[in-house]
Amino acid sequence: MPEPSRHRRPSTRTVFAVVLLVIAGLVLLTALVLASAAALLVAAVSSYAAGVAGTRMLAAELAQSRRDAARSRAEQAQADTARAQVIAGQHRRAIAELGRRLGQVESVATSLRAELTSAEEQVSDTTRRMLRESRRASARMASLQSSLDRLNHELAERTTALGEVTARLAAREDMLATDDMLATWDGMEDLPQAMDPAEDPDHAAAGVVDLMTWEQRATPTSPRRKHA
Repeated sequence: MPEPSRHRRPSTRTVFAVVLLVIAGLVLLTALVLASAAALLVAAVSSYAAGVAGTRMLAAELAQSRRDAARSRAEQAQADTARAQVIAGQHRRAIAELGRRLGQVESVATSLRAELTSAEEQVSDTTRRMLRESRRASARMASLQSSLDRLNHELAERTTALGEVTARLAAREDMLATDDMLATWDGMEDLPQAMDPAEDPDHAAAGVVDLMTWEQRATPTSPRRKHA
């Protein structure tokens, strides 16, 4: 509601009261100028009546002005109260909305805290599980390394033993070959003296057969040496 104007226009009663007072003054001045008792009496009565009427009008106008001002102030106060109530309602709604949003934020924060706690627990479980798996893998690797070292040691021992056996077999084959050669030479000493084939063809043929037999007996020693 708009505020009342501080400079109010004079009302009709105020103007009329002022006019009456002016007329009463003029009448009184006229009577004084004429210097007549009747004129003074009429002027005095007229001035009194005009003054009383003007004064009553001014008093009524003043009272009305006060009442209007009071009513205007009351209306202004009511408007201010209504405006304050509207603003208070807006503030209450804003506070309620902020409370609702704050509740939502708190709910989201609680949910996020729960998810964070769950994620931390999962990370902790995963870390413990990975540590256990790492320890198991380390133990398994140590066991496999120990087994590998043991197998390498056994392989080295068996390789050494195999080398020794191979050396023994080679020495034994050499001994057998030497024995075969000695036996062959002993057999060759028992052969008859070589004769001219022209003198005794049969005896020469028998000598050739004996040489072939000796070569066949000496030949098997070569593969055994190659195998060694």
